[in-house]
Amino acid sequence: MTSLSIDVHLAGPTCELALCGALDAPGSQDLRDKGLLGLRETRIETLVIDLSAVAAIDAVGMESLVLLRNVAQARHKRLILRGASDRVDDALHEAHLTKLFAMVDAPARVS
Repeated sequence: MTSLSIDVHLAGPTCELALCGALDAPGSQDLRDKGLLGLRETRIETLVIDLSAVAAIDAVGMESLVLLRNVAQARHKRLILRGASDRVDDALHEAHLTKLFAMVDAPARVS
């Protein structure tokens, strides 16, 4: 699988993490670090994780998403998953995680 790269985009109260590659154990720590950094910023109200270029996800990747969702919820912030491929969506569905997340398909940035 392809290693994970993460581009960070800040726009007002929104932090977007655009992921590319496989969201698996090797890349999960980077996602956690960047996601937690965004959620710690007081001006950030919404964390958007763009999954449109994620080829695959494993249990550790899903655990990272749940961790970030829990932190966002505890800090009264929103976490949105955007653009999950059928493969990633199926994996989240099989793990019974889709109901935990706000998920959108739109390619436009959420502001």
